[in-house]
Amino acid sequence: METQAEYACHQEDLASAVSTANLAEPRAQASLRACPFLIKPTTLLLCRHGESVGNKSKRFQGCIDLPLSDMGRRQARCLADSLRRRNIAALCTSPLARARSTAETIASSVGVALKVDQRLTERHLGKLEGQRHEDVRMSSPEIWRAWKSYAPLPAHANAEPEEEVIERLECAFFELACSHPGATVAVVLHGANSRCLLKKSIGNASITTLKIGPGQCWQIDELGDASHLPIELAEDAIKASKL
Repeated sequence: METQAEYACHQEDLASAVSTANLAEPRAQASLRACPFLIKPTTLLLCRHGESVGNKSKRFQGCIDLPLSDMGRRQARCLADSLRRRNIAALCTSPLARARSTAETIASSVGVALKVDQRLTERHLGKLEGQRHEDVRMSSPEIWRAWKSYAPLPAHANAEPEEEVIERLECAFFELACSHPGATVAVVLHGANSRCLLKKSIGNASITTLKIGPGQCWQIDELGDASHLPIELAEDAIKASKL
């Protein structure tokens, strides 16, 4: 277990990471044409769901619909308490139970109606779904190496292509920004779809802050913040900060 000082140091390292990316074609372009006057940036809080029973057993979940663990429900409450102070204008979630349960806890805390958006669902992981991490490492080393290095998964993994995941996420984000220019909005999604977008791992119940706009761009302001979690609930975020 790391000390509180070491944990704080990791959070400072994560906060320094900054990335900029163009929105995907063609659907994000269509969203841009529908909202051509986005001048004031929108703050988007990208929240990963709390620990699920699949996370706890170290399995690839993908679109398998598994609930939160007991720890995940505790993490969700901490996440919700943190967001209560952020003046959230809109809240959207993946339809999968682990994300939706986290988002429902947030919605009750911040007093904002929850919208389910299919575009935020987890990446379909093909042959990886339901498998233990260690089993994939041993039986499919080429897939495991690609996963660990944030490289595209081999075709025989039968996973949803990264570019399609990025396109649907960016399209959803840009539409939110168009609807709430200059405001703060929150989304609840997953580990595998967010790592396609960010090319980094983020821990359970962490918050990554994106700025959407001005214009046709987004950037990371803060990556994988878990300062709202007590250290006994932040081990996954600490581990993610080292990857």
